[in-house]
Amino acid sequence: MKDVIQNISLIVTIIGAVIGTITTIRKFLFKKSKKKERDYYSNVLVPLIYKISKDKGIEIRKKLKKYLKIKYEYIPKYLLYMLKKQEQYTEEDIKKVLMVDYWELYENEDNSYNNTLHAIQKILEYVMFWCAIVLLGLGAFILVCALI
Repeated sequence: MKDVIQNISLIVTIIGAVIGTITTIRKFLFKKSKKKERDYYSNVLVPLIYKISKDKGIEIRKKLKKYLKIKYEYIPKYLLYMLKKQEQYTEEDIKKVLMVDYWELYENEDNSYNNTLHAIQKILEYVMFWCAIVLLGLGAFILVCALI
């Protein structure tokens, strides 16, 4: 009986170490995407929205292509796709997408509530995923012990 308890203790310790490692890695990766979002907002969206508000007839494709040379990693892939498909998307379509991005990334009370709820949802999904993995592992262990 002591061997079974020691085995269960060892498995729980290993699972805890693995979950801790994966959580740490995920945290660093998630931080990087948030940084890109902030950089996209401050370095691309704010200047472009300011220029759009000053000059309604601005050629947004030329301005975005200028940013592509300088800050390529900040630009979301959907904007790159829209720039490639010139005949499919007009200047107005791109301006609308930029405005929506600006509204979504702008720091205000509504966005902070949405971001908080989104973060809670992500954390709960992550916890439920690892609980399912642990329960599957525990079930497999119990099944193996029952067969022995």
